[in-house]
This record gives sequence, C-alpha cells and structure tokens, in this order.
Amino acid sequence: MSLSPNATPNSSPPLPGSPAHDNDNLIPFTPSTTTSSTTSTEPPLSLTITSATTLSVTSTTESTITLAEQKSVPEVAIDAVSGSLSNLTINSSDSKSSTDTKEPKVADEEQVEELSPEEAKLRANGLKSTHRPGFYIHINSPRRLRITTKSKTFDLDRYCPHANADLLKWGVLRTDMTLRCGVHYWGFDLVKNGQCIAHPDETLNACPAPELEW
Repeated sequence: MSLSPNATPNSSPPLPGSPAHDNDNLIPFTPSTTTSSTTSTEPPLSLTITSATTLSVTSTTESTITLAEQKSVPEVAIDAVSGSLSNLTINSSDSKSSTDTKEPKVADEEQVEELSPEEAKLRANGLKSTHRPGFYIHINSPRRLRITTKSKTFDLDRYCPHANADLLKWGVLRTDMTLRCGVHYWGFDLVKNGQCIAHPDETLNACPAPELEW
C-alpha cells in the first residue's frame, strides 16, 4: 500500500458516526460568568414650583427636568406638591395687626364757648364785641358795624368807600358825631346817613340803631 505524500503514518480516516464528523455542527460553548446584580442608588430628587404653569424637578446632580403644563405630571410629583401645599399657611387680609395704632377720637360735639354776661347779651342781639370799646360787628353781616356813643347808636358800613380801609381799625369817632378814616382822612357825618363831608356822593349808609340795654 502506497502512502500519499501528505499522509501521516499510522493515521486512519475517520469512521462514519465518529465525533470528528459532528465538529461542524457543534455550537461553541462559552462559559457563563456570574455577575452580581447591584442596585444603583440614584440621588434624591427635590421638587420646586417655579411658576403657576411650570413644575421643575431638580436632582442633587444639577440635572433639571421641566414639565410644562401640557405634559402629564408623574403621580409622585403630584403627591409631593400636594404634601407641600398642605403645609401652607394663609393669612387673612381682614385680620388686623395688634400693632395697629388707634385713630384719635374726635369729639362729636363742638366745644361750647364760655361767654361773659355782656358778650352773651351781645350775641342775643346778633352782635360780637371787638378790641375797641363801643365798636361791634354784626354776626350775620360782618361788613356792617355798630357804633355806640354816649347819646346815640349807629349801624354803618365797615369799610371806607374810598380805599376799602377797615374802619374798625382806622375809624376815629369824634365828638361831633363824625367818623374819620385814618388812612386818607375822609370824614363821614353819621347823623346825615354817613355822608362823606368832602365827597357828598360817598356814604357809609349809616342809620340810627336801638341802644343796647345792659
């Protein structure tokens, strides 16, 4: 028996059904490695409401998840918001602070002026005394004066028709029943209805008045 050049001495062809025929159909076996399953612990999440329409969930790793109003909010986030809202305290605007200052009380009635008997009698006649004895002001007509002398009493205009000087201040009563204005020295005859002596067309509209009974 002749051997081929590539044949190996003492080698025989594989028999049918031997393991060498099934090498092509074998599935390579890879040993499985057992890995330990570890649970990754994620950092806790903090919930912050940034506006009325946006909900932000921020983790400690600086990652922010923004849930817009149109998106569905997880139930966990809703429970967290509900829990935080339950701790809110609402102060009523109607409640008054204990430090509010009280308004000062205003008297309902005006203070009653204490009048002397003479002043009370003048007020009963519609008059009010002045700083000048014998010169009185009509309460209902402050532009009219009442002047009393030893013998007569006159009601007349308070202001001089020349320059509107106040005769309560500048009027000088003389013994001849004339009243002279101390500003420009116009004289008025009280007996003749207060007619001006130098200018007859000007008058104080004087008229006799009843004497005051004290």
